[in-house]
Amino acid sequence: SDDDIDAVGIVVSPLLHADMALAAAHADKHVYVNQPMARSEGEARAIVDAAKSSVSVVLMVGESY
Repeated sequence: SDDDIDAVGIVVSPLLHADMALAAAHADKHVYVNQPMARSEGEARAIVDAAKSSVSVVLMVGESY
C-alpha cells in the first residue's frame, strides 16, 4: 500500500492474475489486468467485487502487445 503508487499493471501469467488484482484492489490501487482476466468466472467476479468495494479503484482489462 505504497502511497507513491496509483496503479498496477498485471501482465504476467494468468495463473497470477486473480491474486495480484485482488491485492492491488484491496490496497486501493487502480488495476489494469491483461486478458484473460482470470482463470474462472468465480475469480473474475471476485476481482470485480473487490474493485467495486472501493470508491476510487478503476478496473481495466485489455490486451498488451
